[in-house]
Amino acid sequence: LKEDEILKTIDNLGEFGAQEIRFTGGEPMIAKSLPKYIRRANDWGLRTSIGTNAMLATVSLAQVLGENGLDAAIVSIDGLEESHNHVRGKGSFAKTLEGIKNLRNEGVEVRVNMVVLRVNFTDVVPFVEMAVREGLSVMLRRFIASGRGEHLSQGGITWQEYEKLRQDLDPYLKNSQVHVDGHYLKSEQTPS
Repeated sequence: LKEDEILKTIDNLGEFGAQEIRFTGGEPMIAKSLPKYIRRANDWGLRTSIGTNAMLATVSLAQVLGENGLDAAIVSIDGLEESHNHVRGKGSFAKTLEGIKNLRNEGVEVRVNMVVLRVNFTDVVPFVEMAVREGLSVMLRRFIASGRGEHLSQGGITWQEYEKLRQDLDPYLKNSQVHVDGHYLKSEQTPS
């Protein structure tokens, strides 16, 4: 969409009573007009969030986004440093953590999302421990083979492994002082 179309869409959502707009992509931080879109949504009283890898969240960009009213960033992380860098490229883990810090310094609420895969399964508990120490909210997503990921039959973990993960994370899931959640992690039954 062109900039004027995006602004009109934001206006329409505001008029219709939407409560939040999440800007996603690809990577929404490559859009030079992102601060303008966030400001426009804020003018309507809408909560704003972005889905991002946070690698472009420099000190200056985080400041501009915060000044324009960005409320939250949902940051994708693929595991601890080795796993994350394997997926996203050398040095990306450090850039992502730096971006998270920059956003949080501007008052932007950050939640990290991690898709649980066979390749990062052993990273999940230590990653959650690290995130909790840093005061980050964590959402764990179970990999579902669909779309372009359908061919990754070895990508996902079994329900039994997911149940083990739930048991390992139990102290965090039951602790109301931390924010750790995930698909079926807090439910009494795991779908078969």
